[in-house]
Amino acid sequence: MQNFNLIDHPWIPVRWKSTTADNPPLVSLHDAFVRGEEIADLDCLPQERISIIRLLVCITHATIGAPATPDGWNSFGDNLAQEATDYLERDDIHPHFDLLGDGPRFLQEDVPEKGEPVPTSKLISSLATGNNPTLLDHHGMSSSRDYDPATIARALLTFQNFYPLYGAGYKGKGPCCESNAIHSILIGKQLQETILLNCIDLQTISTTGCKTLGNPSWEAQTKAESITSTTTILGRLSPRHRSLKLTSDLSGFYHRKESLQYPGWEPFREASVTTFIDQKDNRRILPARVSRGIWRDLHIITLLNQNHDGTSPVLQSHEQEFDDEQCTIWSGALVTDLKAKILNTVESTFTLPLREALNKLVFSEGVEERGDIPA
Repeated sequence: MQNFNLIDHPWIPVRWKSTTADNPPLVSLHDAFVRGEEIADLDCLPQERISIIRLLVCITHATIGAPATPDGWNSFGDNLAQEATDYLERDDIHPHFDLLGDGPRFLQEDVPEKGEPVPTSKLISSLATGNNPTLLDHHGMSSSRDYDPATIARALLTFQNFYPLYGAGYKGKGPCCESNAIHSILIGKQLQETILLNCIDLQTISTTGCKTLGNPSWEAQTKAESITSTTTILGRLSPRHRSLKLTSDLSGFYHRKESLQYPGWEPFREASVTTFIDQKDNRRILPARVSRGIWRDLHIITLLNQNHDGTSPVLQSHEQEFDDEQCTIWSGALVTDLKAKILNTVESTFTLPLREALNKLVFSEGVEERGDIPA
């Protein structure tokens, strides 16, 4: 199969602000930045949305850094389209976004091709493969499945961010599936604004457990640099928790047990994740439950206090940008049995005045308080 580079080829599902023949349903990384002001939003599954936004934020930080404090967002990203394009076209960066080929590959490693490859359906969380039953999928790991490169690109990115314990002696997991965490994303009026709203300032980094922005995983040149990247913001935004290599026809992949280990909670949490204090005064990550609506935890997701406890670092970082303007918050998660089985996804979108949400949000009697969140 001919090579597929994520910078040049369309693979990101989007909704445009206007529908014309020049606005395709999929865009490349290049067009996501260059035409970001024309794109209303992403149009994909919850786990894909989180993973794609994380990648776009990672590229943004790698390109233009981050403001020192939460009050430094005014001019940040004013020339993002041009600067991101220049970064992605660099000779030392562009090849790392190839999905196939003999050179560096996107979120893959050069692993031995021993035995039969694992079917690529294992990368796609919505399919009934292994011990993941789904109601409307009857193919299982059938070899008759055909996958286009755009689908595999999204599946690979989501797999590296989200997949839970994989079995076969491997004990690692993607950083985003820790405790079935609810991820909250600020949604702007268009994609470029959404990207910038989910960046984080240097001062707020400490609330994630990380100490520095660091570098994306594709910039790591040594094993030591790769290990260090697991405890930095950009390294965790571009995770490579599983060592694998796709086959040239995209029907399967080879892998090995040894891979990078991404430390979880505590102290590390992703910048889009909320924490809370349980009944035993222990700090925990706010979890998603299939049987529990996210709206019931909105008072925790949007709560800030003097110590900035609870609310996600992203919301903390951008609090000062808003006054009485409306704010749109998307929250979602991939829900597992906390082992290897994927159960379902959940998502909700809330539009509310951010200042009021962060300081005065009060729910009527009968809605659970923080200590009533199920374990």
